[in-house]
Amino acid sequence: MRSVQTEPLTHLVNLPLADDTFYQPGEIEGILGADIFSHILGKIRINGPPGTPMALETSLGFIVMGSVPIIQSFENPKILCSLLEPPVEKLLHKFWEIEKISCLSILSQDDIDCENMYMSTYSRDLTVALTFKLEPSNLGESYSAAHRIFTN
Repeated sequence: MRSVQTEPLTHLVNLPLADDTFYQPGEIEGILGADIFSHILGKIRINGPPGTPMALETSLGFIVMGSVPIIQSFENPKILCSLLEPPVEKLLHKFWEIEKISCLSILSQDDIDCENMYMSTYSRDLTVALTFKLEPSNLGESYSAAHRIFTN
């Protein structure tokens, strides 16, 4: 907590403030919700120079809102701690290792035959023998319809 410089806040002098010592760090005496704030808010609003807070009239007195010039204090040195996280890629990899579900694949004889045929005919030149359970001629003539759909 830091103290507020009061010299630039001349527009707040002689106002009946809800907190006369707003410029000094202190304990919080109460917190009002937005539902109550609208009921205690008055009509007067006093603006100061740019970068200074404004004063709003309330039934509790004027409240000070906005950015304030603070007094720099070097009495209490600050200690910073830096934590280096692993890259996101490593975190994701670890996540997927943890979440990996081992599943036993139960293959039918047709699946095994198909896989064996694929593995024995696959090559990098993309020539792969197509596997058909039934004779391909049972499919009928579909080239012209497929070509027409493709060109549209």
